[in-house]
Amino acid sequence: MASDLNKHIEEQKLQEEQKQLKEAAQSEKIKDKVIEFNRLIDEDKVYLNSDLSRPMLEQMLGVNKNTFSLILKEVIGEEGNLSDFIAKKRIEYALQLMHDDPDLDMEDVATKAGFYTMRSFRRHFKEKMGMSPTEYRQTNSNG
Repeated sequence: MASDLNKHIEEQKLQEEQKQLKEAAQSEKIKDKVIEFNRLIDEDKVYLNSDLSRPMLEQMLGVNKNTFSLILKEVIGEEGNLSDFIAKKRIEYALQLMHDDPDLDMEDVATKAGFYTMRSFRRHFKEKMGMSPTEYRQTNSNG
């Protein structure tokens, strides 16, 4: 009877070790995918694609919904969401475009920054910057 108990305890220890190894491997996979996600955003600028969607990003990373959720949690935190994150990146890019080419038409800025509509561009811009794109341009023009 004591040997059965010892055997059971050993099996439990082995299962726990295997579980810890599996969790460590999963954690390492998530870290690698976070790096890959950041590369897609920072280097490839996938957010400039106005058709970008969560399923597209999942496919690009080769992960399922659950793993993608873990990646997002690492990148943007518990309270953030993907669409706000993408909109923020697009607005940052639009600001850069407006700075680099002050004569660029606002519709072109919106399109190049990945916004599908001017309405969406104006709304997100005002949320982030506290003023419309036109007001921002007038306030920050070199003239």
